[in-house]
Amino acid sequence: MSKFFTIDSAVLVTLLRVANHAVPTRGVNPILQCIHLEVSNGQLIAHTTDMEVAFRQKTDQIGDCQDGIAVVDIAKLIAIASANKGDMVFSMGK
Repeated sequence: MSKFFTIDSAVLVTLLRVANHAVPTRGVNPILQCIHLEVSNGQLIAHTTDMEVAFRQKTDQIGDCQDGIAVVDIAKLIAIASANKGDMVFSMGK
């Protein structure tokens, strides 16, 4: 496993709660219930959409980052981040 990025859980929760407004609540394609996280040039870029409204937010409040992309169920990530205090470390396999 290699480190993808670290982020303070409070910063992540704030970003996720805003992004969640562009995630459909009714039964749809499961990928639309996910958040697309991209790290590029030291910034985290978060994307969500319900195919009518889209959300895109950038933050440079990340550390130890390595460029990469991940797609994660936003509801589960909100629950995990809300229960956490301090920094969260995201890792990805090769």
